[in-house]
Amino acid sequence: MSESFLQLKNVRKKYGERNVVDDVSFDVAAGETIALLGASGSGKTTILRLVAGLEKSDTGEIWLAGQCVSAGQHNLVPPHKRKIGFVFQDLALWSHLTVMGNLGFVLRAVGVGRQERHLRAMEMLRLMRIEQFAESFPNRLSGGEQQRVALARALVTRPHLLLFDEPLSSLDPELKSALLVELKKWLKKLEITTVYVTHDHAEAHFLAGRIVKLRNGKVTNEFGE
Repeated sequence: MSESFLQLKNVRKKYGERNVVDDVSFDVAAGETIALLGASGSGKTTILRLVAGLEKSDTGEIWLAGQCVSAGQHNLVPPHKRKIGFVFQDLALWSHLTVMGNLGFVLRAVGVGRQERHLRAMEMLRLMRIEQFAESFPNRLSGGEQQRVALARALVTRPHLLLFDEPLSSLDPELKSALLVELKKWLKKLEITTVYVTHDHAEAHFLAGRIVKLRNGKVTNEFGE
């Protein structure tokens, strides 16, 4: 297996008196896809937000590509410099922008020029097979099409790490199964280190090569509802 790309070392995060993330440690190898599996409130989403730099831990360290990006309560590397793609549970697509506008916005934010933005956005839309919706607004698309846009937007900046927060939870079972098959194919082709959050056993086992189980903020060998 490749050397570790992502490392969490004894990470803790409290909200009030509650340890939402409680002394969590795990590694993810370069190019590996792992699942964080746990019930609601187990700390899965908070871990993703800590890795992305959207929250600050209380103790512990987070390392990316051999660099310490978070130590204790200090974010040593800001979110926009961590080269992370994030697909949120509610997708968080910008409804006032077209599909192309959504991708172009994140490319502009990382300093990509106008001509290169268009080329890279179209390349990603073709990969997701949604290039025909480039000038459409997200609220005009189906749930599955919106999922593809969210994934395209997360990938278009060519991130080194991809984070998913239960992105398929709102879809019907048939569409969810079809998108899981495609997602697994895309991740294998792109070889991006990936952390996928879910509460669904079958989804975790299908998509990930390894599963980290969480319960009450702790890594555990048991999964409890």
